[in-house]
Amino acid sequence: MKAKIASAALAVTLGFFANSAFAQDSDQQQEAASPFVMTLTFASDYRFRGISQTLNNPALQLSTTYSTDSGVYLGIFASNVDFGGDVGANLEVDLNAGWAGEIADGLEADVQINRYNYPGDDIPLAYTELLGKLSYAGLSGLIGYSNDVFNTNETGIYYNLGYSLLIAGEYNFAASIGYYNLDDPADYGGSIVDKSIGVSRDFGPLNVGISYFNTNGAFENIYGETNDSQFVFSMTATF
Repeated sequence: MKAKIASAALAVTLGFFANSAFAQDSDQQQEAASPFVMTLTFASDYRFRGISQTLNNPALQLSTTYSTDSGVYLGIFASNVDFGGDVGANLEVDLNAGWAGEIADGLEADVQINRYNYPGDDIPLAYTELLGKLSYAGLSGLIGYSNDVFNTNETGIYYNLGYSLLIAGEYNFAASIGYYNLDDPADYGGSIVDKSIGVSRDFGPLNVGISYFNTNGAFENIYGETNDSQFVFSMTATF
């Protein structure tokens, strides 16, 4: 789930996709009669923090989350990936655990630890990230921290501000801006700014959406067209 730094990684997931609880910087905690929630998503591109994880090609993604009444949850997210070059990985499987709930009137929190895994990678990419999110009245703020980002033994901190709004009772509007502060991963220092805006609509258990992604073009020599602006279409079925 990361486009590489020459041969390491960088990456984003749509807030509309309802893939992984955060990796996608998406929030999958849903109220349901069953403690299990499963989603199946087709997306025209898999974007993680502004960077394509599939070389701008389509992705098929499956996720499942088990939630308890106390707010504790466990989740799995899987998607095809393609980083090109000698990376070798063509699959991402994330394992996450966390707690989500209301901590004050209207103020919701979500704290999670996520392990990004890439079975079959020729260049080791797996790493762990701690994420925290606060949401209130459609506004949200997220911070992700890893002391081994992209398995480089370097620190990466991701900040994201988002806003969502239900329009006309049926259209879900969402926008976000993120800043990835990278501490010399694989000897490349700098940062990436990503932006997204989009709209989606539910048709029964099916959510259909389109979003626009853009970055500040950082590391163009490394990521090439995978961090160029892009419209992404998605369809997500929830079970």
